[in-house]
Amino acid sequence: MKVSIFGLGYVGLLSAACLTRAGHTVIGTDPEPRRTALTDMGRFLVLGPGLKLAITEAANSGSFRTTLDARSAILESDVTLICVAMPSNANGSLNLRDFDAVCIQIGLALAAKGDYHLVVVRSAVLPGTVEGRLTLLIEQHSGRRPGHHLATPPNSFMQPRMLLSSAPQSRPPRCSTMRTKHCMPCISPSPTRSETCVPRMESTATKL
Repeated sequence: MKVSIFGLGYVGLLSAACLTRAGHTVIGTDPEPRRTALTDMGRFLVLGPGLKLAITEAANSGSFRTTLDARSAILESDVTLICVAMPSNANGSLNLRDFDAVCIQIGLALAAKGDYHLVVVRSAVLPGTVEGRLTLLIEQHSGRRPGHHLATPPNSFMQPRMLLSSAPQSRPPRCSTMRTKHCMPCISPSPTRSETCVPRMESTATKL
């Protein structure tokens, strides 16, 4: 499967490393040019030796590459992971500026794409963000209506304890194919309930 990742901080690179080791092809993009320079990644981000080696191996094998072209990243992938940082405002609320910008970029790209596409949020978001913000922004800029949603806890990426999904039984969520080698229960709450179920860092997605 081809996966695009928006945000190449620690969460984005960890996701890329895990996905490429599982046999998937990953395209990473970030608004900061330095974050897309594979040779400079270790200079601005503290990477553990295992993660740095995994990213290097993936880049050398061709299973991981980076681009500044967000549109091409969407058009050349089946699934998109939003991994942008969620800094705090002065009053303690989440600053969603970068999150909103990515949602708009994804929406504009999807307007030119006819294929089924899954958008997964691995950034830490509050309950209601997917339905109340991501869905509206992508729908507004793509002209497409969202369908199904799923969520998975990011802290145990390679060995998740469960898969939360509200995708219809007739069409299993595409994200589950990224974890086919793991045996786990599948729970089907609503998107907002999914966000609430994961107390610290939610991974929520919408299928478009």
